[in-house]
Amino acid sequence: MLDLQPATGPRRPSHGRFGLALAGGGPLGAFYEVGCLHAIGEALDGFPLTGLEMYVGVSSGAMIAAGLANGFDTADMGVVFIYDCSPQHSFKPGQFLRPALREFGRRLSQVPGLLQHIAGLYLRDPGRPWTEALDPLGHLVPNGVFDNGPMERVLADLFTSDGRTNDFRKLQRKLYVVATEVSTGHSVRFGEPGHDRVPISRAIQASTALPGLYPPVTIDGRMVRKHACIDGPELDAHIIDWDKFLPRFNAFRTQEERSRITHGLLRDGQAICGDLQIDEDVRQAVNQDRDRTPTLQTVTLPDALILVQPVGPSETVFIFGAGHVAKPTAGLAKLVGFRVWIVDDRPEFANADRFPEADDLRVVRRFEAALDGLPIDPRAYLVIVTRGHLHDLTVLRQALRTPAGYIGMIGSRHKRKQVFDALSREGFSERDLNRVHSPIGIDIGAESCEEIAISIVAELVQARARNRGR
Repeated sequence: MLDLQPATGPRRPSHGRFGLALAGGGPLGAFYEVGCLHAIGEALDGFPLTGLEMYVGVSSGAMIAAGLANGFDTADMGVVFIYDCSPQHSFKPGQFLRPALREFGRRLSQVPGLLQHIAGLYLRDPGRPWTEALDPLGHLVPNGVFDNGPMERVLADLFTSDGRTNDFRKLQRKLYVVATEVSTGHSVRFGEPGHDRVPISRAIQASTALPGLYPPVTIDGRMVRKHACIDGPELDAHIIDWDKFLPRFNAFRTQEERSRITHGLLRDGQAICGDLQIDEDVRQAVNQDRDRTPTLQTVTLPDALILVQPVGPSETVFIFGAGHVAKPTAGLAKLVGFRVWIVDDRPEFANADRFPEADDLRVVRRFEAALDGLPIDPRAYLVIVTRGHLHDLTVLRQALRTPAGYIGMIGSRHKRKQVFDALSREGFSERDLNRVHSPIGIDIGAESCEEIAISIVAELVQARARNRGR
């Protein structure tokens, strides 16, 4: 068994910016996370988990993230949540498992009305199959068995004492608690503008409302519960604007004489901080496959085994045009992990009401300047779906001068020939034009806007996998 020991040696101050994203396993998972984080905090000596810049939490991870953002370290959490020996705050695990009596009562109150409804159906149609009675009876099943209201009250008391706060806006560090709106399935990120007036404890109550275990929580007239889709890597792309943080590589080395973990952080191939001796051989080995394989990997050296975990910004889809095809394309691209930017010259189309999933919206005066100032690099995927082939030509002309990892243009083969002929006369080579996917999308016989969007995003996923070397 590997015995984790605090890293030793001289430390240099880090000028990087770090965030912590914590998923969960239901409310009781918080107990395990506290112990794990406490061990990590001891191993990373001089790296306080309460001093990070941003915290994101889902389910039980929201409880821990909120505590850390409030300066409540893992040792204090253990005193309150695990050992229950705090002189100020009384906490029992049974508070997570109190029956949802109000929910049971609400369901039972519906029994007379449902029985009357079923009786009316059979009186009007005596030959109706009895199995149809099961459908109305489904309304009697409670949304949750237990009540997490007591947990919310404990957290509210905890976050309003000893200089802490239950208000997102008063925290010195960023905190985001993620949940899902029941009626739409959309993510709700408590803590960001528009959702930061909700008490932190109330947001955690919603985020820990595991379907079937706890009823959803009503906040601002909307029913909200635990996010059932986000986990681990999706947190990076869907919640945190990771490109504002230091891209980093966590490297660990084992030693035969004394099992010990050391770490180092790299940015652009150069050491930033850490006690791992990052010499030229290590840098070359770590960076050799970093772009080709942006997933967890190992690098074996003569005297070390290094575990490398790249963390960086997600690929970005730039959609030029905000019409009928762009709308479903944006939603699907976001769903599969891309960041999404919308660019159009019509503010009535390129707006947040029409594209709520967009990470950025750009309204340009004319398409001749559509790419000006956009961060186009090999992680950029350009989708050209404007309202006319002249605009498509204008955007494509600019796109071919960028290092974008993917360029696609909507239109028929006849339209493609016209556009390509025009670009050839302007001096673009056959190699340039071969970069363009047109007609855009995988051929699935798509006809409707939604079907076309599916074919486009399928091709984007295919291109992303190819660019990642998968």
